[in-house]
Formats: sequence, C-alpha cells, structure tokens
Amino acid sequence: QTGCLLAGSTHAQRAAMSLGGGAYFEERNAKEGVPYDAASLPDMSAVFGPSKAEKEAQAEEEKKKEEPLPKVPPLPMTVDAAYEFLGIAPPDRGSLEKLKMRFRKMSLKWHPDKNQDQIELATETFKQIQSAYAVLSDKHERAWYDDHREAILRGAGGGSAGGGDEDDDGGFDLWAYFSSSAYSGFGDDERGFYAAYSRVFEAVDKAERDSGAKGKPPAPELGRSDAAWSEVRGFYAHWEAFSTGRSMAHVDLYDTREAPNRQVRRAMEKENDKARAAARKKANECVRALAAYVKKRDPRVAENQARIGRERSEAAARAESERRQRQAEHDLARTQERKERAAAWDTEEGAELDRLLEGYSDEEEDKGRRRKGKKGKKGK
Repeated sequence: QTGCLLAGSTHAQRAAMSLGGGAYFEERNAKEGVPYDAASLPDMSAVFGPSKAEKEAQAEEEKKKEEPLPKVPPLPMTVDAAYEFLGIAPPDRGSLEKLKMRFRKMSLKWHPDKNQDQIELATETFKQIQSAYAVLSDKHERAWYDDHREAILRGAGGGSAGGGDEDDDGGFDLWAYFSSSAYSGFGDDERGFYAAYSRVFEAVDKAERDSGAKGKPPAPELGRSDAAWSEVRGFYAHWEAFSTGRSMAHVDLYDTREAPNRQVRRAMEKENDKARAAARKKANECVRALAAYVKKRDPRVAENQARIGRERSEAAARAESERRQRQAEHDLARTQERKERAAAWDTEEGAELDRLLEGYSDEEEDKGRRRKGKKGKKGK
C-alpha cells in the first residue's frame, strides 16, 4: 500500500510525506473525508531509510570496531614507552604542544564514561594515559625516569633496589612504587593510594629505627584522604629532607679482617667508606624522589594549592578594592577642599589676597627684567 502510495505521488508530495509525516496524512484524509488514524501511518524510516544522524552513529560504531585496541605497555612506563603509547613520533617528542594535544585526544577517546561497553579496558587505558602524561609533561621527572630506567624496571619485576643494587641490610623494593599500578584509586581502602604508600613509608621508617636509631621517634604518617593540611605538610617536609642513618655495611668492597697490615686495612676502610657514602646518597635520593612522586599525585596537595590560589586571588581583589576606595575618598576630599577654597575666595579676605598676589607677581616680573638687563651688559 505504501509503495503504491509513493508511486502515485508527485515529487513534492513525497517530500511532504518525508518531512511532514503525520501532518501530511492528516491533511489528506481531511480532504477525502477519511478519519485520521495515526496508528495506520506507514513507517517512514523503513520507506526512506535511516536519518543522517542515525547513519553517522552507525558509521562511528563501525569505525570504533575496526580500530585496533591500544597496546598498553606494562607499568612502570618508561619515557620511550610513554611516547609510543601516546602515538608521538620521534620528530615531535620535544614539543609540549604536541604532547598536550595527544593527551587531550586520547583522554577524550578512552574516558571510562564514554566506553561503558568496554569499561575495564577503558579504565586501564585511561590510567595509563594519565601516567604517561605525568612522566612526559615534567622535564625533571622525565630526566629522572631516564636516569633510573633500569632500576625501575628491575623493581617492577620483583628485584630488590632498596638502597643499592643488592640490599641485604633490611632493604626493600621502592622502585616498584614509582608507578600508578602500585595503588588503585584515591580512596582509603587497602588498595587505595593512601594505604599503599603509608605501608611503604612506614616500612622505611621502621628499617631506619631498627638499624640503630632506637630512640628516634616515628616519622609523620601519610594519613587518610581527610587528613588536616598540617599533618600532610609535616609528612612531606620530613620525607623530602630524608637522610638515612643506616650503616650500609652490606656494600663494603673489602673485608678489613683480611688486611695483612695496618696500612692495607686503612686503605680498605677508606674504599669501604666511599662505597657506603655512595649507597647512602643513592638511598636518600630514592626515598626523596618517591616522596616527591607521591606528593605530585596527592589530591590533598592539589586541593591545598588550589585553595592557596583562591586565597591569593581574593586577597589581591580585596587589596585592589581597598585601593580604589582610598583613591575615591582622596578624590572626594580634594574636590570638597577645592569647593571650600572657591567659596572662601569670594569673600573680602579673598579679594585682598588676590591684590597681594598680583602685586607680588608684578615685583617678580620687574626683578626678572633687571637681572636680564645686567646679564646682557656683561655679555657686551
């Protein structure tokens, strides 16, 4: 019936049917005296095909199915792997604008809210995108990752890298925690950001106190997500200035008991002292770097920085408002003073003062002419 209707219709009628739908059939039935029944209308999408919006949605779905899934590199992500993961070619790896552009594009594409059909893959990929951008956007962190690439990979693989390459003095793996895979979310649960890094720093502190500093008080705690800023600030102030008290005797190069004489033993001790100093320096750098890594990702720190920014902006606005108010009061006072002077100038005293000023001006002009005349005579 629909086919016959379309076959017997003009081009204008077909357009009206496609655009007007029910309105066209209602008008036609009214002319012919036939009752209008909306349920008896033909399915226009079946007649004319899907709309433009439906076609675009279908094309987007097909394109999404054809696109290969991203190759998610294992964490912790090295600098090279981060560049490759974000799809930045070697010639563009020095461009911060290119990095930001790729980060925004991939973040929008793989945000979990936009990928409910593959939520697990989207969540993991989005997490990796954040991690890659964090490494590449900070030149100091990028350089640090480059310098410690092997140690980080070794730590992620289960190797020990607590202070030296082989730490037998109560050491533990810190390098594995330079990664977003060390925690899951920023909640207060056991796998969350705060619990995961609390355990790490508590273990470091315990090793320090067990190594000989028995009377040393416990280090400040990382706390929970709702910790006061004074506690958070104290925690990072302590660990960013960390200095190990461990002996680092496990890195000794020589056994001084085997020295044949005192001179050789002193030479051995000197070399051992150098090795211990280097190990202590390496351990300090590692712990401080981990504290900086955690601080950069701590939402409480970001919230405090935003609060400080708001307070500074509000203080600047208040100062500007007070300055404008003082200026307005000053201008008002000067205007009032001028009005009062103008009013006083019309009195007899004002007139007398005018006469005195005029006389003073005449005397000054006479003196000026006389000085000028004397100067001219000297010139002659």
